[in-house]
Amino acid sequence: MKAEPLVDGQIWTLHSPGNRFLGFIEIFNNALIIQVTKGLVVINPPSSKSKCIEAVRTLCHSLKQPLCAIFSPGDWHHFHLVTWAKAFPEANLYVASPRVLKKQPTLKERAIVLERTAPYIPELETTCTLIPWLGSKQPPRIMGGDRSGTNRVEHLVFHNATHTLFVTDHVLGPGVMGTSVSPNKGGFSSKKGDEETLKDSAQRVLDAGSRRIVFSHGHKDAFIMGDGTQEAGIEIKERLAHAYQYFGL
Repeated sequence: MKAEPLVDGQIWTLHSPGNRFLGFIEIFNNALIIQVTKGLVVINPPSSKSKCIEAVRTLCHSLKQPLCAIFSPGDWHHFHLVTWAKAFPEANLYVASPRVLKKQPTLKERAIVLERTAPYIPELETTCTLIPWLGSKQPPRIMGGDRSGTNRVEHLVFHNATHTLFVTDHVLGPGVMGTSVSPNKGGFSSKKGDEETLKDSAQRVLDAGSRRIVFSHGHKDAFIMGDGTQEAGIEIKERLAHAYQYFGL
Protein backbone atom coordinates (compact mmCIF):
# COMPACT_ATOMS: atom_id res chain seq x y z
CA MET A 1 0.00 0.00 0.00
CA LYS A 2 1.34 3.44 -0.91
CA ALA A 3 0.21 7.02 -1.30
CA GLU A 4 -0.31 7.67 -5.01
CA PRO A 5 0.40 11.14 -6.44
CA LEU A 6 -2.69 12.74 -7.95
CA VAL A 7 -1.12 16.13 -8.68
CA ASP A 8 2.58 15.80 -8.03
CA GLY A 9 3.82 17.82 -5.10
CA GLN A 10 0.33 18.94 -4.06
CA ILE A 11 -2.11 16.08 -3.44
CA TRP A 12 -1.98 12.30 -3.09
CA THR A 13 -4.54 9.54 -2.56
CA LEU A 14 -4.50 6.45 -0.38
CA HIS A 15 -6.86 3.56 -1.14
CA SER A 16 -7.81 0.80 1.29
CA PRO A 17 -10.04 -2.26 0.88
CA GLY A 18 -11.68 -3.95 3.82
CA ASN A 19 -14.26 -1.27 4.64
CA ARG A 20 -17.57 -3.13 4.90
CA PHE A 21 -20.78 -1.18 5.44
CA LEU A 22 -22.93 -2.92 8.07
CA GLY A 23 -20.23 -5.55 8.20
CA PHE A 24 -20.73 -7.16 4.83
CA ILE A 25 -20.96 -4.66 1.92
CA GLU A 26 -17.48 -3.76 0.63
CA ILE A 27 -17.42 -0.04 -0.20
CA PHE A 28 -13.67 0.58 0.29
CA ASN A 29 -12.26 3.71 1.90
CA ASN A 30 -10.06 6.44 0.43
CA ALA A 31 -8.00 9.33 1.74
CA LEU A 32 -6.79 12.57 0.22
CA ILE A 33 -3.40 13.83 1.39
CA ILE A 34 -2.68 17.53 0.95
CA GLN A 35 0.59 19.44 1.06
CA VAL A 36 0.22 22.59 3.15
CA THR A 37 2.64 25.14 4.57
CA LYS A 38 3.23 23.25 7.81
CA GLY A 39 3.47 19.77 6.32
CA LEU A 40 0.88 17.22 5.20
CA VAL A 41 -2.80 16.84 6.06
CA VAL A 42 -4.67 13.55 5.78
CA ILE A 43 -8.34 13.85 4.90
CA ASN A 44 -10.33 10.77 5.94
CA PRO A 45 -7.96 8.17 7.44
CA PRO A 46 -9.00 5.10 5.46
CA SER A 47 -7.85 2.15 7.59
CA SER A 48 -6.35 1.17 10.93
CA LYS A 49 -4.01 -1.31 9.24
CA SER A 50 -0.34 -0.72 9.95
CA LYS A 51 0.55 -0.72 6.25
CA CYS A 52 -1.85 2.18 5.68
CA ILE A 53 -0.23 4.25 8.42
CA GLU A 54 3.22 3.27 7.19
CA ALA A 55 2.31 4.52 3.71
CA VAL A 56 1.76 7.99 5.16
CA ARG A 57 4.94 7.81 7.21
CA THR A 58 6.85 6.86 4.06
CA LEU A 59 5.42 9.84 2.19
CA CYS A 60 6.27 12.19 5.06
CA HIS A 61 9.81 10.83 5.14
CA SER A 62 10.31 11.15 1.40
CA LEU A 63 9.10 14.75 1.41
CA LYS A 64 10.82 15.57 4.71
CA GLN A 65 7.50 16.91 5.97
CA PRO A 66 5.58 16.15 9.18
CA LEU A 67 1.96 15.09 9.29
CA CYS A 68 0.55 18.25 10.83
CA ALA A 69 -3.18 17.46 10.80
CA ILE A 70 -5.74 14.69 10.44
CA PHE A 71 -9.31 15.52 9.43
CA SER A 72 -12.32 13.23 9.47
CA PRO A 73 -14.86 15.16 7.35
CA GLY A 74 -17.94 13.01 7.94
CA ASP A 75 -19.72 12.18 11.17
CA TRP A 76 -19.84 8.44 10.40
CA HIS A 77 -16.11 8.29 9.62
CA HIS A 78 -14.73 7.72 13.09
CA PHE A 79 -13.68 4.07 13.17
CA HIS A 80 -9.95 4.57 12.50
CA LEU A 81 -9.33 7.80 14.36
CA VAL A 82 -8.13 6.33 17.64
CA THR A 83 -5.42 4.35 15.84
CA TRP A 84 -4.32 7.36 13.79
CA ALA A 85 -4.31 9.67 16.80
CA LYS A 86 -1.94 7.27 18.58
CA ALA A 87 0.25 6.83 15.49
CA PHE A 88 0.67 10.58 14.95
CA PRO A 89 0.57 12.21 18.41
CA GLU A 90 1.94 15.54 17.15
CA ALA A 91 -0.76 16.01 14.50
CA ASN A 92 -3.82 18.12 15.22
CA LEU A 93 -6.99 16.03 14.98
CA TYR A 94 -10.17 17.59 13.56
CA VAL A 95 -13.59 15.91 13.42
CA ALA A 96 -16.84 16.79 11.69
CA SER A 97 -19.22 16.81 14.65
CA PRO A 98 -19.74 15.90 18.32
CA ARG A 99 -21.20 12.58 17.11
CA VAL A 100 -17.65 11.39 16.45
CA LEU A 101 -16.68 11.95 20.07
CA LYS A 102 -19.85 10.19 21.23
CA LYS A 103 -18.74 7.15 19.25
CA GLN A 104 -15.05 7.53 20.22
CA PRO A 105 -15.06 9.05 23.72
CA THR A 106 -11.32 8.51 24.26
CA LEU A 107 -10.71 11.30 21.73
CA LYS A 108 -12.54 13.99 23.72
CA GLU A 109 -9.33 15.52 25.07
CA ARG A 110 -7.57 15.37 21.71
CA ALA A 111 -10.01 16.14 18.91
CA ILE A 112 -11.20 19.56 17.74
CA VAL A 113 -14.82 19.63 16.61
CA LEU A 114 -15.55 21.87 13.64
CA GLU A 115 -18.39 24.38 13.72
CA ARG A 116 -21.21 22.90 11.66
CA THR A 117 -22.16 25.92 9.56
CA ALA A 118 -18.74 27.58 9.29
CA PRO A 119 -16.01 24.92 9.42
CA TYR A 120 -12.44 26.13 9.80
CA ILE A 121 -9.10 24.33 9.92
CA PRO A 122 -6.08 26.67 10.16
CA GLU A 123 -3.74 24.21 8.43
CA LEU A 124 -5.99 24.25 5.34
CA GLU A 125 -6.75 27.96 5.33
CA THR A 126 -4.50 28.94 2.41
CA THR A 127 -4.97 25.83 0.26
CA CYS A 128 -8.55 24.64 0.65
CA THR A 129 -12.15 25.74 0.98
CA LEU A 130 -14.37 23.82 3.39
CA ILE A 131 -17.97 23.49 2.21
CA PRO A 132 -20.54 22.48 4.86
CA TRP A 133 -23.34 20.16 3.77
CA LEU A 134 -26.45 21.34 5.63
CA GLY A 135 -30.10 20.34 5.63
CA SER A 136 -29.86 16.54 5.78
CA LYS A 137 -30.83 14.30 8.69
CA GLN A 138 -29.41 11.12 10.15
CA PRO A 139 -30.81 7.77 8.98
CA PRO A 140 -33.26 5.85 11.22
CA ARG A 141 -32.06 5.21 14.75
CA ILE A 142 -31.67 1.49 14.13
CA MET A 143 -28.85 2.28 11.67
CA GLY A 144 -26.60 4.49 13.77
CA GLY A 145 -28.27 5.08 17.11
CA ASP A 146 -29.06 8.75 16.44
CA ARG A 147 -32.19 10.50 17.63
CA SER A 148 -34.78 11.07 14.89
CA GLY A 149 -34.23 14.34 13.03
CA THR A 150 -30.64 14.82 14.20
CA ASN A 151 -28.45 16.76 11.77
CA ARG A 152 -26.26 14.73 9.43
CA VAL A 153 -22.88 16.41 9.17
CA GLU A 154 -20.38 16.41 6.33
CA HIS A 155 -17.77 18.95 5.31
CA LEU A 156 -16.54 18.82 1.73
CA VAL A 157 -12.91 19.74 1.09
CA PHE A 158 -12.11 21.70 -2.09
CA HIS A 159 -8.44 22.02 -2.99
CA ASN A 160 -8.29 25.40 -4.67
CA ALA A 161 -5.19 25.07 -6.86
CA THR A 162 -6.16 21.73 -8.44
CA HIS A 163 -9.97 22.17 -8.39
CA THR A 164 -10.19 18.84 -6.56
CA LEU A 165 -13.20 18.08 -4.35
CA PHE A 166 -13.19 15.45 -1.61
CA VAL A 167 -16.65 14.00 -0.98
CA THR A 168 -17.40 11.81 2.02
CA ASP A 169 -20.91 10.33 2.03
CA HIS A 170 -23.73 12.55 0.73
CA VAL A 171 -23.22 11.23 -2.80
CA LEU A 172 -21.52 8.00 -3.84
CA GLY A 173 -19.30 7.51 -6.84
CA PRO A 174 -19.59 5.05 -9.71
CA GLY A 175 -19.61 1.42 -8.68
CA VAL A 176 -20.86 1.93 -5.12
CA MET A 177 -24.61 2.32 -5.72
CA GLY A 178 -24.73 2.37 -9.51
CA THR A 179 -22.81 3.34 -12.61
CA SER A 180 -22.78 7.10 -11.99
CA VAL A 181 -22.85 9.57 -9.12
CA SER A 182 -25.74 8.60 -6.83
CA PRO A 183 -27.34 10.45 -3.91
CA ASN A 184 -27.05 8.68 -0.58
CA LYS A 185 -30.77 8.40 -0.07
CA GLY A 186 -30.56 6.21 3.00
CA GLY A 187 -28.16 8.45 4.86
CA PHE A 188 -28.88 12.02 3.78
CA SER A 189 -32.61 12.55 3.40
CA SER A 190 -34.01 16.05 3.71
CA LYS A 191 -34.63 17.37 7.20
CA LYS A 192 -38.14 18.77 7.60
CA GLY A 193 -38.09 22.55 7.54
CA ASP A 194 -34.57 22.66 6.08
CA GLU A 195 -35.43 22.00 2.45
CA GLU A 196 -34.11 25.37 1.26
CA THR A 197 -30.95 24.93 3.32
CA LEU A 198 -30.37 21.59 1.63
CA LYS A 199 -30.84 23.09 -1.82
CA ASP A 200 -28.37 25.85 -0.92
CA SER A 201 -25.83 23.22 0.11
CA ALA A 202 -26.12 21.48 -3.23
CA GLN A 203 -25.79 24.76 -5.10
CA ARG A 204 -22.65 25.71 -3.13
CA VAL A 205 -21.00 22.49 -4.22
CA LEU A 206 -21.92 23.05 -7.86
CA ASP A 207 -20.65 26.63 -7.70
CA ALA A 208 -17.25 25.50 -6.38
CA GLY A 209 -16.22 24.56 -9.91
CA SER A 210 -14.77 21.11 -9.29
CA ARG A 211 -12.76 19.54 -12.10
CA ARG A 212 -11.90 16.40 -10.17
CA ILE A 213 -13.68 14.49 -7.39
CA VAL A 214 -12.12 12.08 -4.93
CA PHE A 215 -14.82 9.94 -3.32
CA SER A 216 -14.25 8.52 0.14
CA HIS A 217 -15.75 5.23 -1.04
CA GLY A 218 -15.16 3.29 -4.21
CA HIS A 219 -12.96 0.75 -5.92
CA LYS A 220 -9.34 1.71 -6.63
CA ASP A 221 -10.18 2.17 -10.32
CA ALA A 222 -13.33 4.21 -9.75
CA PHE A 223 -13.00 6.53 -6.74
CA ILE A 224 -11.50 9.42 -8.74
CA MET A 225 -13.64 11.26 -11.28
CA GLY A 226 -12.19 13.85 -13.66
CA ASP A 227 -8.67 14.82 -14.65
CA GLY A 228 -8.60 18.47 -13.62
CA THR A 229 -9.48 19.90 -17.03
CA GLN A 230 -12.28 22.33 -17.82
CA GLU A 231 -13.96 19.63 -19.89
CA ALA A 232 -13.96 17.31 -16.90
CA GLY A 233 -15.47 20.10 -14.80
CA ILE A 234 -18.41 20.39 -17.18
CA GLU A 235 -19.13 16.67 -16.94
CA ILE A 236 -18.75 16.64 -13.17
CA LYS A 237 -21.19 19.51 -12.77
CA GLU A 238 -23.73 17.71 -14.95
CA ARG A 239 -23.41 14.48 -12.98
CA LEU A 240 -23.65 16.23 -9.62
CA ALA A 241 -26.64 18.28 -10.77
CA HIS A 242 -28.41 15.09 -11.79
CA ALA A 243 -27.73 13.48 -8.40
CA TYR A 244 -28.75 16.65 -6.59
CA GLN A 245 -32.26 16.46 -7.97
CA TYR A 246 -32.88 14.14 -5.04
CA PHE A 247 -32.00 17.02 -2.71
CA GLY A 248 -34.52 19.33 -4.37
CA LEU A 249 -32.20 21.22 -6.70
